[in-house]
Amino acid sequence: MHTDVALEVEREDSHVLIDFLVDNINISKTRLKKCIQIGAVWLVDGEHRQRIRKATSRIQEGDIIEVYYDDARLESKALNCELIEDCEEYSIWYKPQGIPMHGDNFGDSHCVSRQIEYARKGEGYWVITSPSDVQSGLMLIAHSRSMTNTLNDLLNAGKIESTLMLTVKGDIDVATLNDYIATKTSYRKHVDKSRLAIIVKTDTHSATKKWMDDNLFEIACELDDENEIVAQEVALKSIAMVCPVKGKPRNFEGL
Repeated sequence: MHTDVALEVEREDSHVLIDFLVDNINISKTRLKKCIQIGAVWLVDGEHRQRIRKATSRIQEGDIIEVYYDDARLESKALNCELIEDCEEYSIWYKPQGIPMHGDNFGDSHCVSRQIEYARKGEGYWVITSPSDVQSGLMLIAHSRSMTNTLNDLLNAGKIESTLMLTVKGDIDVATLNDYIATKTSYRKHVDKSRLAIIVKTDTHSATKKWMDDNLFEIACELDDENEIVAQEVALKSIAMVCPVKGKPRNFEGL
């Protein structure tokens, strides 16, 4: 079942959220509570729109309650980000492939932003670098506006280096690969029976999705233009920089 509704609270309605929903929507109370928990219920109050996260929240006459219900979302098992290291004023996290950075109308419990917000107990944070929704790898998170400015200055100066790994699948001649890699001093390779991984080091400032699309996928095609080479994953494997807190070189590696 996949549906969305918008209901206006009237004077005679219950002004307790969960009771209002049970009275007006033909979905079980248990599943409606889960909708609230995952961030799929919204309060529209004039020009303001926000998620309601407590089943016992009070609502007022004239409020608009939006409910976005999706069976698949309720039953799916969320992937979790993992804290690699907390460096007091910033932290490094690992994001598995497939976790979106932000939620949507149907919830945000599965997304990166909500997981970090929950782990930091509501304290502010600012994302400095991160993989895209469909990619995996490390994320650099600042814990204050001043540290955000510091890290962004390092980023813009090219002083934060990342290692990206493109995993491709296809019939690639190893001799051709060796000759190609030899001309690229910042590349190294890993080959096994089923896959090829190309490692590229770059300053993180240029490691955007467009950069990877324009460069890494082009690399795969250049290696063997006649065979089908399928790009399987791009991962941000490591982040290296001088720690702005302790002034020492650090190299953070993912899982």
